[in-house]
Amino acid sequence: VSNLRRAQQTVLIALQNYFLQDKKKNKLFILSSLQEISNNVDTIALCPATSNPILPQIPSLLQVPFLFDTSYDLGNKDKIGTERIHEFCQWAFSRPEKTVIVGCHSLWARSFFRLLISSKTNTTPHIATQSKISNGGIVSCSLSARRTSRSNKVHYFIHPDSIQVLGSIGFEPIRTKPSIFAILLAHFKKLFLKSISSK
Repeated sequence: VSNLRRAQQTVLIALQNYFLQDKKKNKLFILSSLQEISNNVDTIALCPATSNPILPQIPSLLQVPFLFDTSYDLGNKDKIGTERIHEFCQWAFSRPEKTVIVGCHSLWARSFFRLLISSKTNTTPHIATQSKISNGGIVSCSLSARRTSRSNKVHYFIHPDSIQVLGSIGFEPIRTKPSIFAILLAHFKKLFLKSISSK
């Protein structure tokens, strides 16, 4: 989960039964690589690096120190979004689990999909690259990796067919922006009507 408090509280409330089953075994990993991609004041982490968060909206049963693994929380972001997305991918592939549940933010998620969905395999832009996930929305995908033969670097990617909306809440509707021509036409129409009414 992100190192921002709202993401941590959302995940704990949504998955509280899972965490209460075995609070010492089922950990909530806090990752600074999942911090929201924006310069807005609400994207700044309040909790210092590697510190247990203080979550006022969460029952005391879920506020036990050993529930949180903060070893991957390096504090407020000091890297660009693409680097942090790559760090998250590295972390995900280091995990033994086949499925990783991620609590992140809408701009981070859209950047994640934009970076990892190959345009070569997806001629039509996928909604995941065009629209943000709604608040409380759940979307699944398969994250893959391959090592390039020339540079020997690991390349992470998502096949667009693997992206699925789980439940009734997914992506926000795509809002189409009016063209410059339409804006100018509306402006001149307004001026024309104003000039007629003044005569």
